[in-house]
Amino acid sequence: MIRALITLVKGLGWRNTWRVLRAMRSQQKQGEPFGHLPPPENERDSQSREQIGPAILLYKAIRSVAPQDAQSITQRIILADGIRFLRKTLGRLSPARLAALPPEDREQFAQVRGERFFNATIQWDRIESDRVQFTVTDCRFPPLCKAANVPEIAPIFCLVDERYFGSVEENVVLERPFTIAEGAKTCPFTLRMSSQDRSESDDTE
Repeated sequence: MIRALITLVKGLGWRNTWRVLRAMRSQQKQGEPFGHLPPPENERDSQSREQIGPAILLYKAIRSVAPQDAQSITQRIILADGIRFLRKTLGRLSPARLAALPPEDREQFAQVRGERFFNATIQWDRIESDRVQFTVTDCRFPPLCKAANVPEIAPIFCLVDERYFGSVEENVVLERPFTIAEGAKTCPFTLRMSSQDRSESDDTE
């Protein structure tokens, strides 16, 4: 929250930051941004709305005071929060540790972490010592953005993955040619161990 506030003040100044926070609070009290939708279908739908709702309200509030900066400021805040979420949710993904696990334990390792992403329906394709492949067959974020009339910010949430793997999580590289947020039917993920870490893992065996 503090980092997001600093980002807002730097981008908007104190006066507009106060206006943004006040607008968000007012909209939340009115049940936005999903008050016009039917009740959540299940717990995962409810959790998805709770997670993405504040980001949508933030974007709309910034857009009302600084439309030219709304997407860039919102993106910076979503990226920072999203990376913290991934770090907490996934934990340290050590390729060497994954390679040392028996196949059944690797599957459990991946599936347990996949269940923590309540916005996504995941089909596991390949779980091996040097790579994990899975397909997100459904993601609740793009339709929620569309329902809130802000489809343009849906790809920002995908960008979190791109910034995290290969950067924060240096030894794991993400390959994902297209996403649901861009209009595709699925999001195919490949998480592979970097060549440097693979050689280090081989040396320790």
